[in-house]
Amino acid sequence: MHLKIIVAILGLGISGFLFISSLWIYQKNLRSEERSIAEMAGIETVAPEELPDPAVEYHDRAIELIRQQRVAEARDLLLDLVRIYPDSSKVREAKQVIGEINMDLLLSKASFPGKKIHVVQRGESLALIARNNGTSYDFLLRVNGLIDDVIHPGDRLTVYRLDFSVVVKTADKTLTLMRKNRFFKEYAVDLVAFPPGIRAPFATEVIGKTANLDGRRVSTSDPQYAVAERWIALKQPGFLILPSGVDGQPTGEQLINPQQTPEQDLLYGVFIRPEDMYEIYTVLTMSSPVTITR
Repeated sequence: MHLKIIVAILGLGISGFLFISSLWIYQKNLRSEERSIAEMAGIETVAPEELPDPAVEYHDRAIELIRQQRVAEARDLLLDLVRIYPDSSKVREAKQVIGEINMDLLLSKASFPGKKIHVVQRGESLALIARNNGTSYDFLLRVNGLIDDVIHPGDRLTVYRLDFSVVVKTADKTLTLMRKNRFFKEYAVDLVAFPPGIRAPFATEVIGKTANLDGRRVSTSDPQYAVAERWIALKQPGFLILPSGVDGQPTGEQLINPQQTPEQDLLYGVFIRPEDMYEIYTVLTMSSPVTITR
């Protein structure tokens, strides 16, 4: 009997020892693991320090080059910024500066790759020179500082083959000029209005360029040509690139509820600020590719 009690007490003692040992191991190891997990979770909830933007160095160097009037070098540096760091906060500003530099160089007497001098021959007109050199009438006017199309044999005109394409991103509401698949300049789009049954994406091209004033077309020889609105017709039927605010531009309500369309015909296409429309009109030619994307 005493032996059984002793064995039982020993058994309880061993069980208690094992329980206490297990409890100690839990406290030491498992609780430590729980604390580690909690500490890691706490670390994850702490906002990491904001990493420096490596594009800032490119941006600051470009600004310094502009101050030194080395604008072509600044533009090339900013193009590298856009290409290498497309997610940088500096990309939007870089694109604006690139576009202004590119257009200023293109539409001035400044040196620009591809520009050349054409000596006017007897019987040539400005329109003929534009067509034969792959450029536009408006480009010749602007880059050569002309106020009309009067030219004389022996005149020296700066000409340039305009090889631009257009990409319109409807989600971003941007129109981007591309030259040889490289970014040239970006413009804000006020509205993209699709005619019934047409949706992005699609590819098209320029098939017509007109100047319009008070509901009539204005020829290049008309004294009011300079102040007329510029419109660009595309191969996609019923789709244009034109200035915002023209008569016939659909309202948001008309686009949402086409059944409420008024009796007059609506204009559909890409609507751009008038001052930007002049630049786009100047550098696009017949057959310039246009891509409309989402």
